[in-house]
Amino acid sequence: MITAIDSGAYQVSGVMATSDDTGKVVVNAVFQVQSNGFNSGRISNMDDATHTLAQVIDGLERKSGETIKRVWCSVSGLEPQTKWVKNVAPIDKKYILQPDVSRLIYGCMEKLRTPDTGFLHILPHTYKVDGVTVNSPLKMQGRSLSVDTLICTAHRSIRDNIRSVFEDCGVVLEHLAVDAYMSALAVITEQEYDLSYVMVIDIGHNTTSVSILFQGALIWCKTLSIGAKDIADDIMNATSMQLNMAQEYKHKLSVLASQNDVADNNRALSYTRAGEDVIYNDVTVQDISKIMEDGYTRIFATVQDNIPPEFSGINRVVLTGGGARANNVDILAHQVLDANIRIGDPIQVTWNGHKPLMTSPVAIGLIKYSNQHTAIDDQYYIRKEDFEYNGPVFHRIWQWLRNNV
Repeated sequence: MITAIDSGAYQVSGVMATSDDTGKVVVNAVFQVQSNGFNSGRISNMDDATHTLAQVIDGLERKSGETIKRVWCSVSGLEPQTKWVKNVAPIDKKYILQPDVSRLIYGCMEKLRTPDTGFLHILPHTYKVDGVTVNSPLKMQGRSLSVDTLICTAHRSIRDNIRSVFEDCGVVLEHLAVDAYMSALAVITEQEYDLSYVMVIDIGHNTTSVSILFQGALIWCKTLSIGAKDIADDIMNATSMQLNMAQEYKHKLSVLASQNDVADNNRALSYTRAGEDVIYNDVTVQDISKIMEDGYTRIFATVQDNIPPEFSGINRVVLTGGGARANNVDILAHQVLDANIRIGDPIQVTWNGHKPLMTSPVAIGLIKYSNQHTAIDDQYYIRKEDFEYNGPVFHRIWQWLRNNV
């Protein structure tokens, strides 16, 4: 059983589930609480964050009847840095062996390693033997071996503080992952894996995470400091209503849209203004909907402005996250991004028990990720396919790395 926790700025969602090599996930327990102690990918208060995570862990344990010892986690707003690193090494043996590949990938990491670097994902993409691209270099002969690797990092102190909070909860943080990547793993279909480029936009509370995949492999991601809360702020500023009421009306209209229900556009909404007890009725559903549409248009324009030029013109975009439930959000995205838009829910997921109204795609992505990756030491994970061409070899690789790198 794998435990995955998505620590967002609005709520923290935990999932206990199993997964197989085909990506199918069976969920056994889900528990969510309001987020406290997290802010934009960082721990804002250690005690509050510990209490929040302890609530989730306790809730999952009570629902599943199992004791949690290890956790896979993602924190929204981590602001990951992605860099492509190439490493070339001579082949000093007759055949390329697993330690040669291991040493090559570690060499990529060493090129980025500083006292402040916290590694999150090590993603080898292209191997070449004597300049010729190969799927697997193992057992091949040649004079040189190279690899192009995408490495995702965050500031080491962010990762270490999150790890400390889990230790205070009595569990081990197995791996800290990038939320944009995890969302993509949860919602991408088999057909989309075959496409050249797919962009996944996860609209969260404080941030929007964007990832771009090429034939199913992550090639770029970024966290933007704009999210659903900015739309609630727009409602508050335009109407003078209290922020909590602005958030409530935004949420209610999004829920109606997710249930394919239609609100009466002309219906007046009752609200109070900050510092006043008077009840006002001069704002309609249509007024709030228009503010929300303008806000989502701004979010998609921000995404468009941040996409690297080499990735412009992507024709397939998947929207996910709590902020992707508003009415007409797919239409607004199409108008800005000029792409085919799909609202993405986690796929290949079944439930033992009652299915909740909404489930964190990040948490489901973490479950899938845990089954697709293997440890190369105490902290770093890499795709199993990069280290298991000849069956389970984790123990030999790990020992070799410890002794030689």
